[in-house]
Amino acid sequence: MNISGRLLEILANKPDHVTDFPEWMLSNSTIQEIRNTENTAIAEIVGRDSIAATIRACETRPIRSIVPTIAYAGTEYGNWTFPF
Repeated sequence: MNISGRLLEILANKPDHVTDFPEWMLSNSTIQEIRNTENTAIAEIVGRDSIAATIRACETRPIRSIVPTIAYAGTEYGNWTFPF
């Protein structure tokens, strides 16, 4: 399957798990450290507003670590050929 086909499959099916990260990018020890850290927040990074919201959350809550995530694509609607 070519890359466009794989991307279309991911966007259409929206699986919970797309791929595993390589060990050098996200090691098992890092995963365990995140699991053992209290007050860990997940922040979906989609633009400056989400960054501002994350900063504000850190100011108002005892957050000790942040796990950033990203969305599948810049848009969930519209012309499906545009992202490809």
